[in-house]
Amino acid sequence: MSGLSVRSSLSEPGLLDIWLESLGRSKVVQGLRKQLAKLRPVRLSWTETMLAKGQIATTRSDGLVRVRCLQGSAMVTVEGDSMDRELKQGNTLSLQGGMVAITGLEELSRVRMETV
Repeated sequence: MSGLSVRSSLSEPGLLDIWLESLGRSKVVQGLRKQLAKLRPVRLSWTETMLAKGQIATTRSDGLVRVRCLQGSAMVTVEGDSMDRELKQGNTLSLQGGMVAITGLEELSRVRMETV
């Protein structure tokens, strides 16, 4: 045997090629692939809402809540937080879960709420 050659020629597979191919077909590796696929971040849901002046929309999430103002302006309030945040058109706000209330400030405000 000469050196650490993986293939003896280009036409026939070497021992390492055969071993890697059989490893890829094993149940353990296939199970690990499925488990890794579950770990990818997934956007659970999103809602786009039109709000009239003074109208309120709420959402609850245990994870991250992202609010994006698409049109007009809106006031965002989070449960347990004494701060109100105003969002203008094009602005995005990321919040750590809980109950989130969004109030329309103009005649027509359009917001998108994403829960992750």
